Amino acid sequence: MEKTLKKIILVDDDPDDRDIFSDAFQNLKLQAELLLLESGHQFMDYMEKIDLAIPTIVFLDLNMPIISGLDCLKYLREKIADTNYFVTIYSTSASERDMEKAYLLGANGYLKKPTGFRQLQD
Repeated sequence: MEKTLKKIILVDDDPDDRDIFSDAFQNLKLQAELLLLESGHQFMDYMEKIDLAIPTIVFLDLNMPIISGLDCLKYLREKIADTNYFVTIYSTSASERDMEKAYLLGANGYLKKPTGFRQLQD
């Protein structure tokens, strides 16, 4: 029987942020599959096809054009009430208002984007 890897999804419209996240992920050698998506629309399309039984960690960039991270979070929580999904808003914003909105919509965490590669790995 094939072992199913956990999945980590990053949804971020900034290609530099996706690259740094991917590099940090590879350096950590985690036993998980990393999926990088560049828009909220791409995330919603993907969620229509995903295996809901796979434990998944989702990092959503707060400030994406058209479909924001909060829109994605709301969609996910309305569509999938599964405890296998741990969702963190991943943003440059440290605004209390943004954090409060994220938690009210069902975020499990809120992470301010680190300023350096080493901080991200930590």
